[in-house]
Order: sequence, then structure tokens, then C-alpha cells
Amino acid sequence: MDEGLLDDDGDVDVDYAELPPSLEIEEVIVLYRHLLAHLGLRTLEQCLGEGAHGAVFEVARPAGPIALKLTTDADEAIASAHLVKNPCDHVVRIRRVAGLPDTVTQPDFAQWFVVERELLELPSERDKKILNAIWNVYEDHDFLTVPTSRRMLDRWRDVLRGFVSPTDLKRAVWILRDAGRGARELGALGLEWSDLHDENLMRRPGARTHYVIADPGPGVMTGWREDRPIRIPAFRAGQVPRLRSEAPASVAQQVTG
Repeated sequence: MDEGLLDDDGDVDVDYAELPPSLEIEEVIVLYRHLLAHLGLRTLEQCLGEGAHGAVFEVARPAGPIALKLTTDADEAIASAHLVKNPCDHVVRIRRVAGLPDTVTQPDFAQWFVVERELLELPSERDKKILNAIWNVYEDHDFLTVPTSRRMLDRWRDVLRGFVSPTDLKRAVWILRDAGRGARELGALGLEWSDLHDENLMRRPGARTHYVIADPGPGVMTGWREDRPIRIPAFRAGQVPRLRSEAPASVAQQVTG
């Protein structure tokens, strides 16, 4: 368990208002403009959405558009790096993860990362309401966990009866089943996942559309990073990656926390 995150009862107590400060995203884009332009990010109008830790942009590629995420969430970056060579059916597919060390302009600043990943679709308006109901129930019921087993899925079904219509209940269980499958896949890689937030599940385009975990970060500080270190390429401002057949133009950094 990460030190300094426990309250008097031994429970995890994270005040996100006290997380390390960081550069503003606009400053990151200017500082790393050469690298980001090389990856396809050329204007803020490409932004698809912003969150507490960064933003996602749509970039064009010959094989079709992908998503480019800039984030200060080290947990998500580390988990994503593990997925580059270990794609999962129910987790967002990751192409590349890189650290941006020059964003640490002061000793206490959080580092930014860039994550290249598949472009997912937002839920429909109906599914947004269902996902919001799932999130609210998850927050209010300590005995409910991500449903990686049939027994837990049945518990969810029983509780959700009081929060969604009978018609939506079937779809909610269907979405939860996909989330559980993704969590099991991450668990098989040694990566914990419990962040069943309504914005962390999105749809994969296709004839047989299903939901996938869009943010593979664990959601709870449990110290798992120290057990799953990984070397992440780190690019300096002004550097751009060479072709895969050439020697890498980056320095590697081992990230554990």
C-alpha cells in the first residue's frame, strides 16, 4: 500500500486536490510541439475531451484515425505500457506510450505522458444514463466490486433493480459483464483494475460492438506499480521518434511510481 495515503482506520484516503501540480496542457503542447506534430497533433481543435489528468485528441493515420492522450496519470501510463505487447479483447488497445520528462519544470511537478491508442466511441445517451447509475451504485455500496465472477454479477443485478428500469437492467448487466471481462484480462497481466467510473467504459466500433475499459489505470492506490515496473521510452523536447527500422531516438526510463 502506498505510504501516506491511509487514514486512521487504515483505508485508502486520497485527496486529489493535493496531487502534485503540473504544467498546463497548452504549455505541454507548445514544449513538445515537434514530437506531437509528428504524431499527428497540430491543433487544439482535435481535442475530443478533457479530464482531471489530461485530454484526448483525435489524430489521422493512413489506416484510420486513432486517439492521442496526454496525461499526468502515471498509473494509467504504466498500465498502458504493459498493454502495448499484451492486447486485450475488453481493454483499449495501446500502440505506444512515452514519457515527456521535460514537462517536469520544477522538482515537485508531475510528469506528462503521451499515449497512442485506438479510437473508441462514446456511449449512447441511453447508455450514459445506465453507466451513471452503475457508477452511483458502485460509490454507495461497499460490498459491490467489479463483477469478475458470476456471483458478483448476480449481486449487481439484484441491487440495480432498484435504480434502473427492467429494460435497462438487462443492458446494464451486459455492460457490467464486459467490464468484468476486461478486469479479468488486466488481472491476468498482474494489473489491478477497480475504477468502474462511468467515463471509463466506452464502445469499440464494429459490427459486434461491445464495451471496453478505456482507462486501464487501477483507480485505487495499492502499491501495484512497484511490483510491475516497466521501461517506458522518454522523449526530450525537440526529439521525434525515428522509423521502427532505425535505432530509437529516445532514452528509456523505468517507471514504478
